[in-house]
Amino acid sequence: MAQVTWQSVTFKLKADADAWADPDGELSRYVTRQRKYNIEAMQLEGTYIQFVGTTDIIGAAKAARLYPEQQHIYNWMRVPSVGGRFPAGLDANITAVMGCVNNAPFDGGRFATGTLLCGAPEIVEQLGPNGVIEYDVKYLLAFRPDQGGNGGWNVKFKVGTGAGTGWQPVEIGNTGGLKPYPSADFKKLFKLA
Repeated sequence: MAQVTWQSVTFKLKADADAWADPDGELSRYVTRQRKYNIEAMQLEGTYIQFVGTTDIIGAAKAARLYPEQQHIYNWMRVPSVGGRFPAGLDANITAVMGCVNNAPFDGGRFATGTLLCGAPEIVEQLGPNGVIEYDVKYLLAFRPDQGGNGGWNVKFKVGTGAGTGWQPVEIGNTGGLKPYPSADFKKLFKLA
């Protein structure tokens, strides 16, 4: 008598044709999502901390503003090996996207352009149920909320009152408009070639 064992999965199952027809492609299946909250203290240039009602400065510390962030973890499971090795095309895509912000809305519009920063992924090699090597690829995407249509990563808070203060877009000086965080197509992270 044959025995069958069922195991539940934590990701969406889709046939190849259905996944390829979906605008999000592989992101629409075999992917789990997690979120962790974080907060960063961003120092404000040209500021200091003083006692209220006095001019007594407290040390040389710059004032800081707390800035909310989230870490979004996308775990793409059961990525097939190619010839028993990690897919070279996916490896090249990961290398091209690390350190960049998303150049378009991502994950069905869940994240606005410029609000995700791709960190270094964690990759686990394992033997799949069919005896073939496969991989779990865990992407770490840091999220900052959009600031006035300027994204969340290529902006800084400018102290002052009046026009030109608050969250402002930034660039690297003397580079002709080069942004601190370049942009890339995050959909490449879920393509084997």
